Amino acid sequence: MMTMSAGVNGSPPYLLRSASLIGRSAEESMLLNSYFASLSMGQDSTAAVILIHGDSGLGKTKLAETLRSHVVEDDGYFIRGKFDQLSYGSANRPYSAIASAFAEYCSAVEQRSQETWIEVAMKLRREIKEEEGKLLFEAIPSLRKIIGCECNNAEDLMHHCHSCDACQHVEEEEGTMPESLESFSEGGSHRLNYLIKRVVSVISSIGDPIVCLIDDIQWANKTEMDVLKALMVGALNPFMFIFTCRPGNHPFLKITDEFGGKTEIVLQCLSRNSIRELVAEILRIDNPNDCTSLANYISRITNGNPFFIRQQISSLRDEGLLRFGNDGWIWDVKEIEEIHDDVLEDVVIMLLEKMKRLPPLTQQVLKICASIGSKIDLYILGLLIRETHAIVNGPDIDDNVTLAKTAISVSSREGLLSVTPNGKGVTFTHDSVYEAAYSLLEPKEQAPYHFKLGQILDKNVCPNLMQKQKYLFTIAAQLARGNEFIADEEDRIATASIFLSAGEKSMLASALPEAHFFFGKGIYFLREDDWT
Repeated sequence: MMTMSAGVNGSPPYLLRSASLIGRSAEESMLLNSYFASLSMGQDSTAAVILIHGDSGLGKTKLAETLRSHVVEDDGYFIRGKFDQLSYGSANRPYSAIASAFAEYCSAVEQRSQETWIEVAMKLRREIKEEEGKLLFEAIPSLRKIIGCECNNAEDLMHHCHSCDACQHVEEEEGTMPESLESFSEGGSHRLNYLIKRVVSVISSIGDPIVCLIDDIQWANKTEMDVLKALMVGALNPFMFIFTCRPGNHPFLKITDEFGGKTEIVLQCLSRNSIRELVAEILRIDNPNDCTSLANYISRITNGNPFFIRQQISSLRDEGLLRFGNDGWIWDVKEIEEIHDDVLEDVVIMLLEKMKRLPPLTQQVLKICASIGSKIDLYILGLLIRETHAIVNGPDIDDNVTLAKTAISVSSREGLLSVTPNGKGVTFTHDSVYEAAYSLLEPKEQAPYHFKLGQILDKNVCPNLMQKQKYLFTIAAQLARGNEFIADEEDRIATASIFLSAGEKSMLASALPEAHFFFGKGIYFLREDDWT
């Protein structure tokens, strides 16, 4: 049996969530050099493009995030969007990853000085005409906050836009639809791409560095790839794109080949020395050599995947094979090997088994989050927790957001969920966690569970029509994934109406694949006499 020091002055018996990036110094240098090189180029230069390849769990996003502090120090913007596997080829809000990145940009601009807000708003409003904005706002709703208000001069904007009656009116109307689709149906996608190029050209010409991280581009569809290309064409230095992608011959890679300044970074599994260093840091052991036996076992069982390493150590602790005694962490590699085969374990199965040991409320929270997507609004999460009766004998909390924050406490402590930077949503800490959480539902349970969530949202989301429009795609996506359970005549008509609205809204955003999907779903539920 091995007994190790747990670090400085007998640290408490919990695992450290490593904030540092171990074993990636060469890749981090490439990333930093590319960023600093882009700052030294002329403003008329095209935006820099960086591709980070690697299997799930190797730390692609974590590597990209190392730039955030440098960008902030340079008074720049670091924004992020992410494509989801669950929504790939299925129902979802159009351009969700791109819209998320722009939402972070708009939020960051809003938090800066009034002078910055006015500069950005006035330049964009001079470039984007009112009629053009209608199409743009359907694809990227957050831009409405900056360029969609009715303030006509800098003096009005000095009131920070959101305090004026006109801007309050704009925010209330977010999600409404024009009466006709005619002006958007033909050539809308080309116009949208043209507008996107103009918008990104304006914001990149202001001069502040902007780094846009788009995760998991392998899940992007054709329409979204076209918008990404428009962004890349329109952006000028100092604008940098970072795309993360799993191995494979994805069509988007051919698009990036068209840009000469592309830098590619390929992540590999960690070396033995790096694994030992990471294990020591997680356990807060001062000397990495003191945990060599455990690190060697971890190396064999995880193949040097950083995310797998963290989960394996957490699993050993949960099983009592890694214990904290008076003198530090205690383990016996022989005991571990007798219980676990010396083969690479499936991290999703490992996470799933861990989740099954968590309290019922926590499991319900994970099921809800996984069914909605990789990110969920706190208001929606709280509402669903309450209406699925997951809070039996739980806290008596009236506010949905407060309820959601309370309910995710265990998942957050276990490193499964985290609150988004803006404090309004919840996201999974890793795609493998997302996949494991969805696996809490048996395959036969998934469709009825989606349908149940969709019905709850349809009936309980704020009765205000504008608020319901805000969550239209969330509602439609849930109903679409469980539509075979629609039996009631009233539900049939109501669901077809929701699909129609989602199709129209997708059409307005020139998201034709999504529009086709929702229109098809809606038509399927209509009968011949419904058309008369």
